[in-house]
Amino acid sequence: MKPDKTQSIKKWINNMGFKLSQSHLVNRRSKKINYYTLDNFGVYEEITSAKNFKESGSEKKEQKFFSWNPWGIEFEVNSVRDLSRAYAEFLKYNPDVAVN
Repeated sequence: MKPDKTQSIKKWINNMGFKLSQSHLVNRRSKKINYYTLDNFGVYEEITSAKNFKESGSEKKEQKFFSWNPWGIEFEVNSVRDLSRAYAEFLKYNPDVAVN
């Protein structure tokens, strides 16, 4: 994903009030997963690196974001529009969730 799209998605996540709920390394430390949640809605960020995250250096990193719809189907988020639509669907099918 292009860095400008990544930055806009991360900015949207931050502005909406999502909290980093968990983070961990997988695949011999070449992939980092960050889980963000807001109420019962979630999105996770997958950062893949050619080098270990524990090592220093300026290797190229690939970032992807994933979320899921109210029916539990996971999909890759390619824009802020995708993520905001998924959140709107979540609110539509979960009306008991209070919007701040």
